[in-house]
Amino acid sequence: MNSKNENKNTNSMLYISFNQNNKFFSIGTEEGFLIYQTDPLKGPYERKMGAGIGIVEMIENSNFLALMGGGEIPKYNKNKVVIWDDHENKVIAELKFTTTILRVKYIKDYLLVVCQKRIYIFNFNTYEIFDTIDTSNNTKELFSTNQICNPLIIAYPYPKEENKISIKNYSTREICTFKLQEEPTGKISMNNTGTLIVSSNEHGTVIRIHSCSDGTFLQEFKRGMEKAKINSICFDNDTKFMAVSSSRGTIHIFSMGSTIKRLKEHEINKKNEEKDKDDKKKDKKDKKKKEDKKEELKDDRFKKISTIGSDEVGTGDYFGPIVVTASYVDISKKTWLNDLGVKDSKMVTDDKILAIAPKLIKDIPHVTFILSPSAYNKAKIFNMNKVKAILHNKVL
Repeated sequence: MNSKNENKNTNSMLYISFNQNNKFFSIGTEEGFLIYQTDPLKGPYERKMGAGIGIVEMIENSNFLALMGGGEIPKYNKNKVVIWDDHENKVIAELKFTTTILRVKYIKDYLLVVCQKRIYIFNFNTYEIFDTIDTSNNTKELFSTNQICNPLIIAYPYPKEENKISIKNYSTREICTFKLQEEPTGKISMNNTGTLIVSSNEHGTVIRIHSCSDGTFLQEFKRGMEKAKINSICFDNDTKFMAVSSSRGTIHIFSMGSTIKRLKEHEINKKNEEKDKDDKKKDKKDKKKKEDKKEELKDDRFKKISTIGSDEVGTGDYFGPIVVTASYVDISKKTWLNDLGVKDSKMVTDDKILAIAPKLIKDIPHVTFILSPSAYNKAKIFNMNKVKAILHNKVL
């Protein structure tokens, strides 16, 4: 959870945020920062720095913190993140940017810095850029990530269309993009494991929850009828509850039992659908193998002998003559035909047929008989099977 307080007279608080395992929370003030332990509640530990700290991001339970200036007299420029070693009481690294920083988040080995149109992801051990993500103009600071970095999952504003978000999974490298709210989105947050994404509309009255994996809508809650600015949305560690705090001085707690049930049902249905697709693919592949094997066995009968065969065209819907051809293939020509690419005409392109036909006409002995439509009418034989039998017998 994090919240930027717009009221400068309220204990000079500028920022509040839990660390990654929720064992501590940090507060940025006009004079420095405070650290509290959550369970049992202990503190505060206070570091006075003589100027405002607008973002305080603890690095797990260590003495390292990511800081950004804030307040009336900022300690640091708002386009710079400093890594502070509180044990040594000094800055050990600085990251500078060309635009104002909106959010800073540490997730196991990664430091994420959110600017207005881009997100920077750094390897925390080396401070080298791991990835950058372009976003739309992020004036509402829409951004969230899972606390348990296995894998890293990030939600951010879709750069090509307003009121959509994208969720990037760094394990699968898949990006899922979808619409969260019918109205413009006011706030977003992800649960610890990165399975749920929750959003509020800009009026703070409607809270909606979607699946992170494919954007499926799961549930909607009503915070209230009166408009309010949503300051923060967060889940407990096990996603049993969700808390929504607003500018009206209230915190609404919602049970996640029915949402989790719907998510599990959705995941089961999705797995079953994927299994059905895989089974159909496998069946199709097995059927193809059987057909290929059947063709191979059929071909084996003729590999060691010379053969004569006949076939016809023009007996279907095509209006034209009936053409029947019989061919003699000497055993010595079998390898040549294979190299030429001769096979069932349904498995050969028209261009390929036009290319090899002249060679076959020239080198393969054959007899062709053409029965024109007028000759067919004169014959007055209206049983097509009988006509084909006569014509095949004629060329053979």
